[in-house]
Amino acid sequence: TQLMGVGAKLYVGNADGSLWTDMMKPVTGPPFKVNRILDPVQYTDRNGGVKIGKAQLIPQTSWLVAVEFSEQSILSGVNGFMKWIFIFGALLTAVGIFAAWIMSRNITRPLNQLTKAAKEISQGNYSSAVSITVDHDDELGELATAFNVMSAEIFHMWQNLENKVTERTMQLELVNKELEAFSYSVSHDLRTPLRAINGYSMMLKEDYEDKLDSEGKRIIGNIISNAKMMGQLIDDLLAFSRLGKKELVCAKIDMQSLATNVVNELLQHDLEKDYRINIGLLPPTEADHGMIKQVLINLVSNAIKYSSKRDTPEIRIGSEDEEMRTIYYVKDNGVGFDMAYAGKLFGVFQRLHSQDEFEGMGVGLALVKRIIDKHKGEVWAEGLENIGATFYFSLPKKTEHGR
Repeated sequence: TQLMGVGAKLYVGNADGSLWTDMMKPVTGPPFKVNRILDPVQYTDRNGGVKIGKAQLIPQTSWLVAVEFSEQSILSGVNGFMKWIFIFGALLTAVGIFAAWIMSRNITRPLNQLTKAAKEISQGNYSSAVSITVDHDDELGELATAFNVMSAEIFHMWQNLENKVTERTMQLELVNKELEAFSYSVSHDLRTPLRAINGYSMMLKEDYEDKLDSEGKRIIGNIISNAKMMGQLIDDLLAFSRLGKKELVCAKIDMQSLATNVVNELLQHDLEKDYRINIGLLPPTEADHGMIKQVLINLVSNAIKYSSKRDTPEIRIGSEDEEMRTIYYVKDNGVGFDMAYAGKLFGVFQRLHSQDEFEGMGVGLALVKRIIDKHKGEVWAEGLENIGATFYFSLPKKTEHGR
């Protein structure tokens, strides 16, 4: 055979070696001694060739069968067989690699499309078409189908949201116009009768005060005082409403200088008390100068007002530095407040103390919050009753990519 090689010789003979034949003619017998059942032997024939021989007794007879092969022919056949095995194995490996590449391509291509589509959706590109083609009905096909359905639903929801946003924007613009009309009405229509009430009250006091008893004088004083409060309330409401429409004009602000100027302006009207005001290191920031000045005026004036009943009022203005923002604070040793009501501090007309204790309309801190919100910052407060309060506001730091 091709595996065992060619050129083999077959001998048949009797056990005593007196007769041997190659099935064609009598021969002298194999060149190795056959006097018993032999294991395979290797030997050199008369021509110097290497041979391999084997003898086997035929059962129930006195005859032997012997065969010999050329070692070279055996090795040649085996080597040829191994060569074909190697070629066939290499061919199978190449076919396997190609098949694996085809299968991998069929799997990774739709996965890459799914990944690309998911990235586009995550970046907000909901209107982009998602193209995923999977030709066979397997898990990838089901995944692609489910993804397409999800993408279509997201796009539909996004369109509905856009329509709602547009509708709400139109409604908001209408409300803003109505608010502007209301502000105009407040600034003109309400001010006119209020001025009249205040004017006539002053005239009544000046011309007829000597004819009024103590109760009448008290009533006239209350009318004048409440008219002034009403005027201040109207001014505060107008300032609060106008702030929402005002655009930010940001520039670099020297907070150290700004805080010093605010303190000097506020204290020049209150020279009776000896306020101990400490202004710490305040790093500069980039914001709307006018708005931030108003924040400091409101916070510092509150600190002065609520610590005014102390024998030694103390106020500290300082800052804390963080990676993404700078925190500024105004701290006083005044009457403080109960932290259970801290959430009410920054609402419009929210007051934790009566008008008799401390004057004010309850708009100042609401104005502070609105200004800081416009700057993408935060505002909060901490306090203890009869110990003092600290009001904080943060402003984001300027980065290379803006705020």
